Amino acid sequence: MSEYRYTVRHGDPPTPPYHASAPPLPYPTGWFCLGPSDLWARGSVQTHHFMGRDIVVHRTRSGVLRAQEAHCPHLGAHLGAGGHVDGELLVCPFHQFAFDTEGTCVRTPYGTPPRTGLELLPSQERFGIVWVWHHPDEPTPTWDLPQTQGIDAGPLYRSTDLTGNPQEFAENAFDYQHFPYMHRVTVQEMAPPEFSDTSARVQLAISEIQYIRHLPLLRDTRMELTMTLIGLGAICATVDLPQYGVHAVQWATATPIAPWRIRFWIITRADFTGSTALSSLLSNTLARPATVLLTRAIHEFGCSVSSQDLPIWNHKKFIPHPKLNNQDGPVGPYRHWIRRFYP
Repeated sequence: MSEYRYTVRHGDPPTPPYHASAPPLPYPTGWFCLGPSDLWARGSVQTHHFMGRDIVVHRTRSGVLRAQEAHCPHLGAHLGAGGHVDGELLVCPFHQFAFDTEGTCVRTPYGTPPRTGLELLPSQERFGIVWVWHHPDEPTPTWDLPQTQGIDAGPLYRSTDLTGNPQEFAENAFDYQHFPYMHRVTVQEMAPPEFSDTSARVQLAISEIQYIRHLPLLRDTRMELTMTLIGLGAICATVDLPQYGVHAVQWATATPIAPWRIRFWIITRADFTGSTALSSLLSNTLARPATVLLTRAIHEFGCSVSSQDLPIWNHKKFIPHPKLNNQDGPVGPYRHWIRRFYP
């Protein structure tokens, strides 16, 4: 389904409201998204900003993906500025020193390879997404991504750079009191929020959606929305429209790239399921184009909703001790839960 992917777009956010040397929150620990896996073809080398520094992510010819520090330990050349993949090796552009998938220098065009290597960052590919681990004191991951099935990322994605921190981004899932006023929908809690060691979940029913109220056939649409936080870096939202036999998975992720700066991704997959009247009308011939159109529609809906939040995130001030009222729902419990992600 690559024919209808969006181009990745990184915008320039406004000036952060805090001095870069003294952000109000440190980088949280956990797994953070660098983008969909298919952004890395075999042999590709990319530079990414991650937690205030450059890292280089490459894929070998056999398909192994590695994330490592950006500079060669020999004389400091940037591996993302002209470095290339030779089979299973990452080759420095300056003196052609080559490093294997363990980060060890194993080949030089002259002399004996020095006993040195690149610092590898723990990384993995899961759900069709590339993840990198961050912890200031624990280079080895202390927890893993879930093994849940059926939530793989889809073929449509969009990204932008914003001011903010993952904690503020993830809090949006629990601050659903703003949904009726900003997003013009009616929201109902389907189950009490759940908080576990490294994940949290909220289940909502969404109705009276302003975006489609003018369409008679869709006016009474009811959406069942389950948002699962994986640490502070990602929200996996499953969206079900039972009356139409529609199921979608939409990932929203926030990865720190610099003090009080994040890269925000939306990645979408959708399909027709069940045996509703709508899905039964889709013959084998119509199924693929219908799925393409459905995925695009769900993706645009998610991007439209998020676009209303982005100006708020870009300009809001972090309040360490917010003055909540008795109807602010699980924002308070969320603030207590997130403490585990800071050393």
